[in-house]
Amino acid sequence: MRVLPNNFTFPFSRVRFWRFFLLHYDSLKNSLNQRILLKRILILAIIYFLTARLGLSLAQSTEQVTAIWAPSGIALAGLLIFGYRIWPGILIGAFAANVMAREPFLTAVGIAVSNTAVGLAGAYLLKEKLGFKNGLGRVRDVIAFVVAGAFLSSLIGSILGTLNLAISQIIAWEQFARIWLVWWLGDMAGILLVAPLILVWANRESRNFLASKLWEARLFFLLLLMTAGIIFLRIPETISPYAYLMLPFIVWAGLRLRPIGAVTANFVIATIAVIGTFAHRGPFTGNDSLEVNLILLLVYFFVFSMTSLIMAASIEEGEEAQTQAQHRIYYDSLTDLPNRFYFFEHMSKLLTESKIKQSYALLNIDLDRFKTINDSLGHILAEDLLKFVAARIRSVIDIGSFMARSGGDEFAVLVNETSERQNALNTAEDILESLKKPFVIDGYELHVTASIGISSFPNDAADASSLLNTAKAALHRAKGLGRNNFQFYTESLASTTFQQLTMENALRRSIQNREMLVYFEPQIELSGGKIIKNEALLRWQHPTMGLVRPSEFIELAEVTGMIDEIGDYALEKAIAQTAEWHKSGLPVGVAVNLSSRQFNQTDLGQKISGWLQKYRLPSKLLELELTERTLLAEADLVRRIMEELGRIGVNFTIDDFNTGYSSLSYVKQFNIDVLKIDRSFVAGIPNNAHDRAIAITIIQLAHNLGKVAVAEGVENKRQLEFLIKNHCDRAQGYLFSPPLPADSCFEFMASKSIWVKEMVTAI
Repeated sequence: MRVLPNNFTFPFSRVRFWRFFLLHYDSLKNSLNQRILLKRILILAIIYFLTARLGLSLAQSTEQVTAIWAPSGIALAGLLIFGYRIWPGILIGAFAANVMAREPFLTAVGIAVSNTAVGLAGAYLLKEKLGFKNGLGRVRDVIAFVVAGAFLSSLIGSILGTLNLAISQIIAWEQFARIWLVWWLGDMAGILLVAPLILVWANRESRNFLASKLWEARLFFLLLLMTAGIIFLRIPETISPYAYLMLPFIVWAGLRLRPIGAVTANFVIATIAVIGTFAHRGPFTGNDSLEVNLILLLVYFFVFSMTSLIMAASIEEGEEAQTQAQHRIYYDSLTDLPNRFYFFEHMSKLLTESKIKQSYALLNIDLDRFKTINDSLGHILAEDLLKFVAARIRSVIDIGSFMARSGGDEFAVLVNETSERQNALNTAEDILESLKKPFVIDGYELHVTASIGISSFPNDAADASSLLNTAKAALHRAKGLGRNNFQFYTESLASTTFQQLTMENALRRSIQNREMLVYFEPQIELSGGKIIKNEALLRWQHPTMGLVRPSEFIELAEVTGMIDEIGDYALEKAIAQTAEWHKSGLPVGVAVNLSSRQFNQTDLGQKISGWLQKYRLPSKLLELELTERTLLAEADLVRRIMEELGRIGVNFTIDDFNTGYSSLSYVKQFNIDVLKIDRSFVAGIPNNAHDRAIAITIIQLAHNLGKVAVAEGVENKRQLEFLIKNHCDRAQGYLFSPPLPADSCFEFMASKSIWVKEMVTAI
């Protein structure tokens, strides 16, 4: 074959359609690529030639046309796997086969061109127009393959080929329609029979799947060979319904063995059936014409093969969708690391099932001053930085360690530990060392450091939740010592700094001094724009620090145990205020956050029931928001309290769903009524594809489980439009109103309800 010189260009070589098929010098200038391409062309030519000679030996209508043309399937599969530029192999193989059959030169060229056109047209339509994937794992791929790969491409090739035979006067024009039909059906049969077999067996994942079901596959194909042999190789009879006994095997292959089992079963059945029909045996021998018998066989094969392929693709597509949904739930969309709740679930399992008392160390890693980068350079660049940081940390930890993204700029690593804590120390040093090299992103050279808190199991903590808390305390210590270092947890760590002691003392005086306030954030029903609920949010009005948010003192309150008194105060206040509104003609509900420690109170159910009776608030208006960590803390106690309160009509919400620790099994185990979409996901919609997918997944999950989906942190109308379009039930956020003191919230509900309704219903 002659390679085009450097200075030669086709006049149409710049047209996109043709560039796929031209052997342009630029694609061949690398000698290795040239040898590989020429080798593939030669192999395809040889295989096409040999199968074409076999196919021509089966010709009935004329010496050039056969009812089954396997080379077309080989050609199409080759082009789909190796690319368009191996098309000369088809041309050479087809031409050589027809020359050997003593066809005139021009006739052989014309037939070779039509055979090549079948493969090129099918490959181009499938890849460029229909987005075809070779594994045939989607129903759309199966349909596209049948329509474009087999039906249309064969139609093109058969018309060209039959015209060539008629013009060459090899067939009479009166025979044109019959010969064209046989040619067309023959090409389609070859493509449907051979191409799927090659495509699927060339896929490593498909082969691995079949290997995982090796014994079932062996039994299946043994029974298939025996049954097909009995049906298609037996002496023919007048009535032949036996061919439909293959249906159970078609269903078996489609449901259990995926596309690779389905296409292999189709090939085996078709091969045995063709052999039997040519030998005048089996159910397809009712006509005197072998050609007619073969066409009837092809119709039978087409129906059965499409049935099995569509069944297999449906099963695989469903499993793939389920896998992707599970991946979105368990893995972080940005770094593709396990997310926080998957990490916690995995760690809990390891610590609980550690029968040999294996020691572990948890490294809580937080990037220093990451917020500065995010605020100054934008969240897109900051997200890119997080991906690179995650990859670099992952590259230096041991293979046996388990790493996750546990928060915005936080990562967690669980390592197998020795009694001397050497593994944790080495890992922390390696991580800090790896971050010394700057990150270059979009022309910016970014220097990143990290603070690391380390806690050991079982020395520092007896369970996963405690291990997280102690590692967090060690992390705070590392940050307090100037960042860019690591610290091991010690028992006195939580109360050693002066600042912490000062905050603790102030917190103890806050309730006595009436510094704790309850704010309310309206929650809107998106179907009608009605204000139906307020979320009660705790604020600390410190005399010198001003208004302190919960994120700045709740963790300390939990560590010191003051959360019991603070939480009870907030809950009673919220119930009392809502009851007062209810009496004044505003029957709104209230949602109150409860900490995991509050649920350790064995008399919590009695307290809440007593407050509801005291203030005469209908229990259906109370909604308790729980974190996923709460559900994991004391499962039996939590379940008992939830059942006790659920009997009187109290509802329950999982707050910040999909950012915590638990798996979906906890949604099923506990009587949860509402799933709340965290503001970190709402903030990215509708622009961020990952946040959109997560929000939609949570909404659909809630509805599929018969629960309510609530979005928090809604700040603009585009977010609201997205939530309404995807049937989110409720929303809250600054678009409607920030958290307000009780008096301001009452004024908002009384004066702004019509405005809220008009804004929601206008979308």
